[in-house]
Order: sequence, then C-alpha cells, then structure tokens
Amino acid sequence: MPARRTPSASRFLRLLVFVAATGPLLNCTTNSSPLAPLVPPPTSSACVSSLSPASQNFSAAGGSGVATVMAPTGCAWTASSQSSFVTFIGTVSGSGPGFFQYNVGSNASASARQGAITVGGLQTSVTQGVVSGATFLMFTSEPADYIGAGQSFVGMPPTQSILASMDAANHVRFQAVNASAPSALLWELNLRAAGNDPLAQGTYTDVGYWPATVTRPAMSFWGNGRGCSTIKGEFTVLDVAIAPGPVLTRFHATFEQFCNGRSEGLRGEVSYGF
Repeated sequence: MPARRTPSASRFLRLLVFVAATGPLLNCTTNSSPLAPLVPPPTSSACVSSLSPASQNFSAAGGSGVATVMAPTGCAWTASSQSSFVTFIGTVSGSGPGFFQYNVGSNASASARQGAITVGGLQTSVTQGVVSGATFLMFTSEPADYIGAGQSFVGMPPTQSILASMDAANHVRFQAVNASAPSALLWELNLRAAGNDPLAQGTYTDVGYWPATVTRPAMSFWGNGRGCSTIKGEFTVLDVAIAPGPVLTRFHATFEQFCNGRSEGLRGEVSYGF
C-alpha cells in the first residue's frame, strides 16, 4: 500500500519543483528590481584635495585668517568649526578651488587654547596663546554683568594702545584705544588707594565707586557707552613703580567689579611698562 502524503509534504515537494525550474530565490524585492548594494554614497566634500595652511597661530588679542581650499571643478565643500572662539566671515561654502575667511576672538583666560576648522575631512588647526609679559588691558565678564555683558576683551599693541596717566600718586587711569583712532575710547580703568596713600603692592578690598569714594579704596571700569553708579569689588597690585611727577613707569594688577548691585561681574588684568 503506497505511503500517504500529508498536505505539508505535498506543498514542500511543489516548492522544490519550482526552485529547480526557476533557480534560487535571491535578490528578491517587493518589485522586479534587484537589491542595490548597501554602500553609503560618497559625501560631496570628499573630493577636497587640500586645505592650507595646515595650522595658524594667534596671539591673545586674536585676529583674522584665510584658508585656501583646493578641489576640482564641481566639488562642493563647506567649512565648519566646533571651536567657540572661531567664527567665520562671509560665506563658508564653495565649489571647486576657493577660500574662506575666519576670525579668532580674544583670549582673556589664563590658558592657551586650540581649535580646528574642517573642510571635507581635512583640518587646519588654530592655536591661540595668552597674554604674558607685555603691556595690555584685558577682561572677561559674566552674561549679566552690565558693563561687559558676557564679552571678553584683550587690548594690546599694535592693534590697541594702552594709555596710562596719574593725577596723584594714589590714582592711576588706564585707557584702551584703537591705535588707528586714538581719540575713540574703548575701555577705561581707574584704581585709587584710600585717602592720600600712594598705590603700593597688595590687595585692596571693600572697594567703592571712583571718584565718589574717598576714605577707602576706589575703582571703576567702564566703556562701550556703559558705566556704573555703584560698585563693589577689589583689586590687587602685583607690581608698581612710580617716578616723580608722578609718572607711572611700571604697573601690574588684577581687578574684579560688580556693577549696580549685580551678582555677576567682570574680572580683568592690566599690565604696563614691561
């Protein structure tokens, strides 16, 4: 008596006959087209052949730079940077050979910093130093500070001139101006010792507003059309030399100021005559 075939065995035999007649069921899709290989398409900027210069160094004052992109005609590219102190000037995209411009902000911190600009997988490094052993006026401010409003500034030659003057041995004034326009004041710092005491090395605390405060140390830092009506702060004179006159010959100090009762302030440093 022949063996009885179950329905499942019958379907399996029919499938084997179909495969033998048509070939293996490979590269099938929901339509009649074969599957495309799963390879990501090349990016449009992969055709960039070079980015120069490979590195660029800036002083603490910052400045602007230009980078050149070499690429064949029709190769689209875009410059980008994850470094917050690097900003671009004008267009950052192009096609074929070209260039772009960028700006490096001032470094008012105590540490050097390094960033990078990327185009098509290629990079140019951007390194910035710190202010040291020179004549300068610098500050960094917190966002709610009324004077600086969150910005930082480093003023130093040759871009800026730092002017120093004294009307008495207990009071010094520093002004930062653009070297190309010395009549246009950028920032001004005033520091004064209490009473008639001459300025000397040391930390001056419980500082009041200059020029109103007389019996205790006083200071004021202002600019950009903004000034304080009241302040709290302190400053530390690290080095000072005053010639008869009085004439300031050498000075180095740090300072902090809280304007108009605000809890966020401004901190800075001034160096002159070194």
